[in-house]
Amino acid sequence: MKKSSLKYFISSLFFVLVLSACNAGGTQDIILLENADPENCTLEICYFDGEKTEIKWLCDDEEAEKVIEEINSLKTKAMDSSKIEEFKIPCYGLGICNKDGEEMTLTYSDGLWLLKDGSVYQAKYDIKKLYDKVSDEDDMNSYDGGILFPNAALLGKYDNRFYRKSEDLPSEKNGVSLSFVSLEDNRVTVSIKNDSDGYFSYGEYYTLQKKIDGEWYTLPCVKEWAFYDVLLEIPAGVKTEEICDLTPYGTLEKGTYRIEKEGLAAEFEVQ
Repeated sequence: MKKSSLKYFISSLFFVLVLSACNAGGTQDIILLENADPENCTLEICYFDGEKTEIKWLCDDEEAEKVIEEINSLKTKAMDSSKIEEFKIPCYGLGICNKDGEEMTLTYSDGLWLLKDGSVYQAKYDIKKLYDKVSDEDDMNSYDGGILFPNAALLGKYDNRFYRKSEDLPSEKNGVSLSFVSLEDNRVTVSIKNDSDGYFSYGEYYTLQKKIDGEWYTLPCVKEWAFYDVLLEIPAGVKTEEICDLTPYGTLEKGTYRIEKEGLAAEFEVQ
């Protein structure tokens, strides 16, 4: 080998070793709250202990900006998505909108961060200290179960405590019945029959529930979804059909599900 070639080889090897050392030292794979918009959206800080979800809001824009800067400066390392199974309870969550108005949600547990798209990153952060700092109970709401916790739909596949347990529900009550008709293209059609003596009033709203180990759980939405606030009525002796779009719940796995509407349930199977 010529001296010039040897010199080039050694220089190239040195560059590769330096680059590898830098990467081993922890490069930033992603900015966790990039483009977060604390001026127009309040930073939400959550805690889930396995039984209830507590949500606080950091309303001070300057303080929120400091927190976001701290989190965005973390040296993150991409992890395999299977690490979702290692998220432990109790855990913490953050929620805020970006400058495009899109919701950003993060879940934190023992050095692991879970993003809305299911990706997992590693970066240590004292989020308990942040949560305890925003401790004014006047700015806190508490809810049963983990259904309102950030990324609950992803975490619930491994721990059903992130769902909300539901009681047994009838398919008929006071002369009004709800029944399953069909499931096609991720849309469930249900029939509402009014055999009572008067009008039956209802809205568009419904929940999707799944039977897990013999018990029913209300599932959280995978994506943001809103229902029109309208009042619908069915006269006595009339039957009608309603379509429930399951888009906000993503792709359903095999199992037994039911649509809950106005305290009535219509059960169906996903094969």
